[in-house]
Amino acid sequence: MASEGILYYADAPRYIAQAERSVASLRRVMPEVHVTLATTLADVEVDGFDAIRQLEVAPDDHTRIGKIRAIATAPYDKVIYVDTDTIFAGDVGSIFAALDDFGLAASHAPIRRSPVGAWDASLPECFTGLNGGVLGLNLTDPDTAAFVAAWEDAYRDTSEVTRQDQPSFNRLLYRSRVRFLVLPPEYNFRAEFSNQSKGANMGVKVIHSHAVNEMDRERTDDLIRKLSDDRFATFLRDEDDIAVQFTKMPTVAAMPQVARSLSDARLAAALRASHMWDRAREGRNLRNEVFDILSEDAGLKVLQIGNPVAPILDLINRANAEAAICVTDQSWIERLETGITSPFARIVEAAFAVENGDMEVVRRADDVPTVEVIDPATGIEGLLQRLFPSRRPDWVRTRRPARVWPELMTLAGIDDPQVVALATAGRDPEAVEACLAAIDAGDLPTPNYIQVEGRKIPQRSRRAVRKALRDAGFWVLDQGGSGIMAVHPVALGLVSR
Repeated sequence: MASEGILYYADAPRYIAQAERSVASLRRVMPEVHVTLATTLADVEVDGFDAIRQLEVAPDDHTRIGKIRAIATAPYDKVIYVDTDTIFAGDVGSIFAALDDFGLAASHAPIRRSPVGAWDASLPECFTGLNGGVLGLNLTDPDTAAFVAAWEDAYRDTSEVTRQDQPSFNRLLYRSRVRFLVLPPEYNFRAEFSNQSKGANMGVKVIHSHAVNEMDRERTDDLIRKLSDDRFATFLRDEDDIAVQFTKMPTVAAMPQVARSLSDARLAAALRASHMWDRAREGRNLRNEVFDILSEDAGLKVLQIGNPVAPILDLINRANAEAAICVTDQSWIERLETGITSPFARIVEAAFAVENGDMEVVRRADDVPTVEVIDPATGIEGLLQRLFPSRRPDWVRTRRPARVWPELMTLAGIDDPQVVALATAGRDPEAVEACLAAIDAGDLPTPNYIQVEGRKIPQRSRRAVRKALRDAGFWVLDQGGSGIMAVHPVALGLVSR
């Protein structure tokens, strides 16, 4: 059995269904972690779990007895127990790392010192209690093992007053020798209650709520997207109506100081406004404000890697770019070709990468020998294309080894190239990281602007992309579902390359 893993407990069909939804969300962010379901039910069929363990609990015992026994007999040295009414929004592996130094980890309970009749009034008021819905435990720690072994009896002492396990858990924890870590609310975000808040510079990791667990996937994903933002946020719930309210805090670290230091008032205003989730409400377009500045110099050279095409087309045409080195998929070629209105711009190459370092290069049919064409037309259509040139496609696919940046520049006939913009699909954060590594190695000039498509970027990847861009010296303007904009201060002449 794995030395660390995630544990669920369920003793009713509704909780089995909740656990299945929860573990599906867990697999999206931690696909390799070992997961066990403990249950009192027989012949349980459920997807997503590596192991199912049968527990014996007396019929008249409350479900919390089963939960406590499941934790006490967990098949791991280090275990993270989660209630079934949870949805994972991020990786919680850091809890396992913290359990090297702590015996137990849990978040504060949103309702303090409750229920009153079961709470130990002798405990100091500042000890408000921890919630048992997300628990990290190092069961090899003697003090933690002793605590878990004593929990069932402590629970029975309070069970006549309340069926909740938190009063017994907290009175026992306070007087134990366990060295415990209080997790931030992001690790046990109680969306079951209104006005739950998360801090800045961290997305929510686990959403704990029956309502959210049982929502449809589209609404859940939208909530995760909003709660993955780096700003302070408060969750608001009125029955089934949910919303996330952001405190006005910029995405970029120390942004107020950065904005005040800028000489260009337009970009300063754009950066100060970059924290707004709903840009339309302010009646402004941050991308256009940035492009106004970047396009002031004519004759720019533009590199595009992957999608999206539209933002880069806008910049190419505004700046009368000299050339576009375009690596994109075939479906965008016609749009790219017809969308360029600048009289100076031209498509040097259009391609998309495939395995083994080769490229499937989309090139004009007139420039490609027939034998090099991938998937040439055959049968009647092939005959018609040979007889009637008007039926031949303008573009065809052919294969060749991938060219490196200097070769592309030679092909384009560009001396001393300046990379103004780089765009990439967000669903593949490795592409962003590879480009940044090439920039760091000197193989690729530093772009002034980077656009990362937002529609398909996984939430677990968004933070990594933002961090990589910031570490590379870019100012990151998160546009929510529209993607991520990154501007390098060299574009404003504030620093030299």
